[in-house]
Amino acid sequence: MFPVAYGFFESETEDNWHWFLLQLRKAIGDLPNLALCSDACKGLTNAMKDVFPEAEKRECFRHLMNNYVKQYAGSEYMYPAARAYKAEVYDMYIANVRSNPDIAAWLDRFHSLLWYRSAFNPTIKCDYVTNNIAEVFNNWIKDYKDLPVCDLADKIRIMIMQLFYKRRQIGRRLEGKILPSIIAQLNARTRGLGHLEVIKGDDYVAEVRENGDCFSRYVVKAHLRECSCKEWQHTGKPCHNALCLITAQQYRNVMMEEFVDDYYSVDM
Repeated sequence: MFPVAYGFFESETEDNWHWFLLQLRKAIGDLPNLALCSDACKGLTNAMKDVFPEAEKRECFRHLMNNYVKQYAGSEYMYPAARAYKAEVYDMYIANVRSNPDIAAWLDRFHSLLWYRSAFNPTIKCDYVTNNIAEVFNNWIKDYKDLPVCDLADKIRIMIMQLFYKRRQIGRRLEGKILPSIIAQLNARTRGLGHLEVIKGDDYVAEVRENGDCFSRYVVKAHLRECSCKEWQHTGKPCHNALCLITAQQYRNVMMEEFVDDYYSVDM
């Protein structure tokens, strides 16, 4: 979580959101790859479209489902649809949902923003389908929300200053190209890949599939940081298919850092 801007409003109106996003745009400019994610707030959704017309518009899946379950059944298909990286997998699950014309009309009318990973721009290395990170901030400041507005603003300013100072201290001790926590995470994921079989077509290109299962085959192109499961492209981190190829005997001397997007670099 990297706080960029915050504001104080008497209510969440479209005018207030419009003003806030205008200030945000002054601060960050027109970024070429930007995703904005709302929490089913109509005023914010309209303001995003007006102030950041070129940005990718997403919405929080958790808030969507809170509204969904109040009216409809069949939510078991929504979760795998939202989490799928491949469009074909999303289409398979969402077909079961949209077979009900009422649900299809409801989604089209009230939830037209992107809430499913398969439609996300893979250049933006963020595959979150919820706004839970915003809840982290809300929880962080919850003990001070009842303060008078001037005191609240000052308290948040102090907290963010202290947070950034702590981050700088950590940053000075970091070594290597990619964040150590990411490398540790990937190394942990390399365990338990024995159920996967690698069929090589080139040094860095292979077909990976589960042992004995001819239907779960994926093409991995390690030199392009691509897998046909699409997870690698969306997250910037090798998926388990890619890890199976990368950690094969022939690549023991290859650094895991070479296969991770610069999004996770120490410099970034």
